[in-house]
Amino acid sequence: GIHLNGGLERIAPYNGQNDAQYETVSVTIERESHQALGIRLSGSWMESGIYITEVVPDSPAAHTALLCPYDRILYVNDEDVTNCQLQQVSSLLQSNEKVTLVVSRKRSTLPVSHSRTKSAPTSHDSEFSPSLSSSAPLSQKSVSCDSLTPPMPPHHAATINLNRDFTSQELQHKFITIVKEPNESLGMRIGGGLGSNEGDIPIYIANIHPQGCVGKTQQIWKGDILIGVNGNSLVGLTHGQAVATLKATVETAKVEMTVVEGPETSLGAFNFIPSWLYWQKLPRCLQFPKTVVLFRTPGASLGFSIVGGEDPTRGAQHIHILFVVQDSPAAKDGKLKCGDRLLSVDGQSLEKVEHSKAVSMLKQTGTKVVLEIVSWLGTEI
Repeated sequence: GIHLNGGLERIAPYNGQNDAQYETVSVTIERESHQALGIRLSGSWMESGIYITEVVPDSPAAHTALLCPYDRILYVNDEDVTNCQLQQVSSLLQSNEKVTLVVSRKRSTLPVSHSRTKSAPTSHDSEFSPSLSSSAPLSQKSVSCDSLTPPMPPHHAATINLNRDFTSQELQHKFITIVKEPNESLGMRIGGGLGSNEGDIPIYIANIHPQGCVGKTQQIWKGDILIGVNGNSLVGLTHGQAVATLKATVETAKVEMTVVEGPETSLGAFNFIPSWLYWQKLPRCLQFPKTVVLFRTPGASLGFSIVGGEDPTRGAQHIHILFVVQDSPAAKDGKLKCGDRLLSVDGQSLEKVEHSKAVSMLKQTGTKVVLEIVSWLGTEI
């Protein structure tokens, strides 16, 4: 899983190559033209700086034995990328079969894990359907996407709070026009959706065929959030509803897509599967909270501990569930998981609240406690 404090602490602002807290490493990766480099990247929504979040086992990057998760990429083939955006760095990395990186990492004795989180199992190659087969039933056709996560029953999504302001400035999106032949596939896959096996999450781009309609634009990347198609919002839809919306564009010659740049991407042919940190970095309006109601006898514990909170040295940190005690009210309810983000207690927001204050708020609750949380698959500390 992800060690919340240790992991996030290592992604600290880089204050120059000569900072005594940091070391720089030069790494040359050589690969065949058909091979992926084998690294997953992450960028911040608010700041510049591109980080490696994962090194794929048995990949060219892994074979160097020099790259680690949380390394910050400073140079790609002698080009300074310290202030570049995620898409620019992705393009540079894919442009050559031989890539030389200079990365920075914080000098630390913290152990680095190369294993994937539960939300990112081993990647696998993708296949794309170039066009619709007129003989296949509609449910089996791969038009512009393939169902990666079968949706759960619709009633599950009904508990989600959808009172969102999607015009807020924090949701910086772009409009991309895809020109294609009628009945031509868009050449991409989507994942996510409310009630999906991954949790209640927005629709994201899971894979793109490089020679497909979307791939040729070089404007949409794996990991981007797809929030609209031809004026129809995909926000708050189930996976199946989003697939149906995309299938409705099959016969059109032009598709307008509204996209929010994702905080992570991946290179190569395998499907992009978001990490736990990916969901943490999404704008608040793309996170779908749910309500958990716990009951306890007077004086009894709720049965969970928390980590995080406003801190004078670390700054603002989200409050997460650290541990759920067996046979407690929280465990018996079954909805709280280790790593879930805690938003409010009995209607009182925990935004910018110190840890001790949050603990006090929880202790002062009565026999019925109403919690608002955000939960993702693999939210494990």
